[in-house]
Amino acid sequence: MAASPQSEQLPVLGDMSPVCQSLNHVIEEQLGVTYSDDVVFDDCAEFKKTPKFLELVKVLIAFTEGFRSCCLSGSGTHGLVCTTIREVVGEWLGSDDMLLGDTADGLSMLDHHHVFKELYVRGLAHHIPPQICLQTLKDPERVFLEDDKYNVTLYGDHQRLILVTTKPCFKVAIKQEYVVDLSYGVATHKINLRLCSHETCGLCGHVSYFPLNPPISQPFVILIYNVVGAANLGCRRRSVELLGAYHPHLMVITEIRISRVRAKDNMKSFGYCHGHQLDPFGYFGGQWLLWNSSDVDLDVTMKKMCMLESVVYHPSVEISRSSTTVN
Repeated sequence: MAASPQSEQLPVLGDMSPVCQSLNHVIEEQLGVTYSDDVVFDDCAEFKKTPKFLELVKVLIAFTEGFRSCCLSGSGTHGLVCTTIREVVGEWLGSDDMLLGDTADGLSMLDHHHVFKELYVRGLAHHIPPQICLQTLKDPERVFLEDDKYNVTLYGDHQRLILVTTKPCFKVAIKQEYVVDLSYGVATHKINLRLCSHETCGLCGHVSYFPLNPPISQPFVILIYNVVGAANLGCRRRSVELLGAYHPHLMVITEIRISRVRAKDNMKSFGYCHGHQLDPFGYFGGQWLLWNSSDVDLDVTMKKMCMLESVVYHPSVEISRSSTTVN
């Protein structure tokens, strides 16, 4: 793939329309490159190594072709700028022939199963028929639990990130489940947390402890991340960043869209050593529960096709646990 010479500076990213900015952001995440208005990138190693990225970019551009002008007229240092998204992306990635073809050529890529699959598992498309999604994720919602219960519902076509910090407790029971509405092609995820405080605890039946062997009561930090496609490279990098910034004891990942065959390597890329999976239904749904044994102990008490129940403990807690564990 030959690099094309740069005839002039690329448009300033801030001058572009919101749709074009979002598209550029998605390409940055998928290709691992950074947009610059004064440098044409001519050595995109990831792009050359993975030809499917070319097909994905063609499809994304075809879906956004209705927004012909990528820049706002009369703004920024370039004055009146009006050029197509196709031209800007082509110059940015440094290839004249990379994005040849019209909108129909790009949309025809949806006839190829592997392209259709990548759009869904990377969180770039939702619903049936597919609708392109170019959303970007904001900072996590912060939830500080004062009660013993927490319930949240997540929808499979909307990225969401929730950082839950519990009050000091001995253990937390986690129930994860999801259902898929095939008529709309959208999954609904439900996460339920129950805290064990041993004061009026219906979770484990314990009321008191021997004074000589008291358990340690500490807060748990749990990250709930509706990734909308766990194969999205941006979600993986974001997960590792969040792990370093907030040090969650475990992570609940929803809307993974990744089969069990591909799950093992993808789980590790999220920064955790251990995990359980609820398999997706086709291109929709699916969940992970990820943790490190150095941070918590975890027992799975029940596992069904679309439901997972588990109990998580601090490693120092010495209490009787159920012997039933499902792997």
